[in-house]
Amino acid sequence: MLLQQQILVAQGLPVEPPQFKTDPRYLSWIGGSVIPKLDGSKDMYITREQYVAAYKNYAPHYEETKNETIRSLQKEIYEQRLAAQKQAQEQKMAQQTEKGQDAVMTHEFDAEADIDLGTIE
Repeated sequence: MLLQQQILVAQGLPVEPPQFKTDPRYLSWIGGSVIPKLDGSKDMYITREQYVAAYKNYAPHYEETKNETIRSLQKEIYEQRLAAQKQAQEQKMAQQTEKGQDAVMTHEFDAEADIDLGTIE
């Protein structure tokens, strides 16, 4: 405690904490930057060998999850393209109908032939 605060406490007067001029949004970052400087935090460090050993337990699951995510994203992109093509086709038919033209389609809409998903490597 500062000397002034000690005097105030001894006289029974309330002591207010010092006012920070730092933006409160950055206080956690400042606190986090102090942690490595503390002696007690050295026990929390891990070596590269410890990290690699721990990663080996999760590596097969990681690859499986990554491939599932890629397949899911490819499917989502495929569905978005399919929806966009159908919407464009519907708009074209609506425009033809508005113009009074015959809007008969001569072939079936085949989305699978138009969109190539590719392969996962």
